[in-house]
Amino acid sequence: MVHLNLHVSLREIERTMGIPRSTASRYLKAAKYHPYHITLNQALTENDHRERLLFYHWATQQLLHDGEFFKYVLFSWFQHDGAGPHYANIVRDYLNETFRNVWIGRGSRVRWPARSPDLTSPDFYLWGYLKDVVYLCSMGETNDKRKHDREDPSSV
Repeated sequence: MVHLNLHVSLREIERTMGIPRSTASRYLKAAKYHPYHITLNQALTENDHRERLLFYHWATQQLLHDGEFFKYVLFSWFQHDGAGPHYANIVRDYLNETFRNVWIGRGSRVRWPARSPDLTSPDFYLWGYLKDVVYLCSMGETNDKRKHDREDPSSV
């Protein structure tokens, strides 16, 4: 049934096949099917376009003043346990004190446009490569690989 309609729900399988949802879920898991729900939360708004344009004009001015400006920008983020970027006053105060008002992000003098990708090498290459390496190895090899990569990250 699932191979005919990949969008079929567990409730529909339960109703059609006459089996409990938990049983259907176990069968699907054994067959390597996983739940997938499309979440459209990255749609750009009219305000996003304006914010990106403002950032573009600011960045262009920085490059005109110093052609190597972005070579010295340190891309990082302040997050914890998978939470979104922190925006509390205490966090912004900490960033202002620590980085002397020269950080780029929501609540700073230079706003990083909402729903814009991070432009770092790890986002474009490293994390995907590491994921491929980890998932291709067996569990024993994976633990050895993780230990090795922690001891010698240059091996990546």
